[in-house]
Amino acid sequence: MTQNSATEHPPFTLPVTKCKGVGPRTELILRNIGIATIGDLLYHFPRAYLDRRDIEPIASAQPAQQAVIKGEVTSIRLSRPSRRMNITQCVVKDGTGSLKVVWFNQPYMRRSLPRGTKVILSGAVSDRRGIQMENPDVEILSDGEEVSLHTMRLVPVYPLTEGISQKQMRRLVHAALKEFSTFAPENLPKSIIEGMRLVSRRDALRGIHFPEATDEIKASRRRIAAEEFISLQLCMQASMCYSTGTGIAQNSLPRLTAVFESRLPFRLTDAQKRAIAEIFRRMESPTQMNVLLQGDVGSGKTVVAACAMLKSVENGRQAVLMAPTEILAEQHISSLRGMFGGTGVPLALLSGSRPASEKKATLELLASLRPCIVVGTHALLRDKVGLPNLGLVVIDEQHRFGVSQRAALHQKSIAPDLIVMTATPIPRTLALALYGSFASIVLDECPSGRRPVVTRYVHESERARMYKFIRESVDCGRQAFVVCPEIGEECDSGARDIAGVSGMFTLYMKVFPQFSVGVLHGRMQPEERERTLSRFRAGEIQILVATTIIEVGVDVPNAAVMVIEDADRFGLAQLHQVRGRVGRGQHESYCFLMGEPSTEQAAKRLEIMTSINDGFQIAEHDLLLRGPGEFLGVAQSGSPKLRVGHLARDIDLLQEARKIALAVLGSDPRLERLENGPIRLLIGKDQPGPVHL
Repeated sequence: MTQNSATEHPPFTLPVTKCKGVGPRTELILRNIGIATIGDLLYHFPRAYLDRRDIEPIASAQPAQQAVIKGEVTSIRLSRPSRRMNITQCVVKDGTGSLKVVWFNQPYMRRSLPRGTKVILSGAVSDRRGIQMENPDVEILSDGEEVSLHTMRLVPVYPLTEGISQKQMRRLVHAALKEFSTFAPENLPKSIIEGMRLVSRRDALRGIHFPEATDEIKASRRRIAAEEFISLQLCMQASMCYSTGTGIAQNSLPRLTAVFESRLPFRLTDAQKRAIAEIFRRMESPTQMNVLLQGDVGSGKTVVAACAMLKSVENGRQAVLMAPTEILAEQHISSLRGMFGGTGVPLALLSGSRPASEKKATLELLASLRPCIVVGTHALLRDKVGLPNLGLVVIDEQHRFGVSQRAALHQKSIAPDLIVMTATPIPRTLALALYGSFASIVLDECPSGRRPVVTRYVHESERARMYKFIRESVDCGRQAFVVCPEIGEECDSGARDIAGVSGMFTLYMKVFPQFSVGVLHGRMQPEERERTLSRFRAGEIQILVATTIIEVGVDVPNAAVMVIEDADRFGLAQLHQVRGRVGRGQHESYCFLMGEPSTEQAAKRLEIMTSINDGFQIAEHDLLLRGPGEFLGVAQSGSPKLRVGHLARDIDLLQEARKIALAVLGSDPRLERLENGPIRLLIGKDQPGPVHL
């Protein structure tokens, strides 16, 4: 059952079998596309529309163009030129001329279209010894019938699965609208509907499925998008700990921080200095801090977060850094140990794979209230992990966590300050949707010496030339990464057949026997992973074949070549993140995108990567290509889906929805007022009470 049907009342919660035309077989087919209830069916929206409104006289029909013809069948016959082929041919006349119509391997057409049948035909016109149509859509008109679901209108085109046709889906949706839409309860208060100038819910459902004009589609989509955005914003505003209440005034003088900065092997950028100063100012305030720390790959977010954690420790508090994977957590603790050497700050790692004795020691450290810094994974969320002296929470890779997970960590102590860091920039529309109440701090400057990475798409036929370039680069003392989408198995077949690290590791050892080739992936033991990374950092391994395990936290300035195998299988954000592992030193760096994109979208991603280095621009392109789903990071928390609303195109509507959500929760946080009853329906609450995901 989809999210929509879980938040509705009868009759929308009735099983889809209550709809005319849905038997046991059709019920199973509909379940494959998430349709289990009447509500699911009505909220299964068209992906496009065919404009079949204008009836064209046969005499005006032109070859190589789409046309809608209305006429009468004057003759029909069936022929079988071979055992596997049958052809149904008929002639349709409309008073201006005649049209030959052909259907291949559809013998039932002869029975369906006897002479004298009035029909509407929609399809492409061709010229084969006279104009004709091949396999057009056909609608049979009864006496006096002028209304059609499939022709003579804006015709909806639905996402489908095997076993159901567009015509069948249109009939089912039309039947559901006819029988059940009258009972559709409003899920927005009258004041919001009037204030936003929205159509009614009932009209929106009818207008999005069977519109009479393009303006009706726009109005219907706007109404449904408003529902989605308001629901999303209500849940986000209520559940993401956007606290502006009393917090912890962490205002001790940053003595350790000054020592820490002076010992760094590099100079902080002006952007980092501004970010640290702003975060310190907010930490010293008695109001709880909520900061979104953004920056492109390599902009130095971790150092900024490290300064904030050190300040919390200086104030007698504990700080935790939560990462989405054990590998990233290990890389963070390794980096922090290098940064904090000599400061005397206790550091610990808490994750599921650590030895029991180590986990016990870390839990005892936290329970002792002793100031410290702990890096961890989801293990930090467990009930037995107490954080009573928590002063600062830093969450890395924010979009990989569900909202409820972030809230669980943030609520383990009384009003700790919060910093969320993103590995790659978030488009401003998504930042507004998810972090509208956060203070946004952007690192808009990279450390000196960083150069844009030269990025090239390499076809499989050019692999040998790429190998030559790698050989020359490593001969000059540089190192190279080779990143694959999967671990895979060992394989000796052609390069395109090798999608995994294991096979590529074997291949690269054969191609480069003179070099030391290493392998790194998530199934290796933590000690083995760290040993391999240490050898690569030291230059003992010259070519490292890895999964995307290296996409964050790996800093090897001498690595100047990045090869991404099967690059067409990666998303834009991940491609940019992986590319960011090179270009960190003084040498010109290169990224080669291998692959044979099979879709237009995959080809577009590679084109964007070869022409753009700026992460904020890439994030905007990624949002337009993929939509907001993956960025939202809320699927596991039950947040509303966006079926119609688009965060890139509907920014004005999103801003309006956010204002409404803030106003509603500000005046009625438990949704107890009678006028907010529709809002409770919208977010799936039967009774008044706290709003949460």
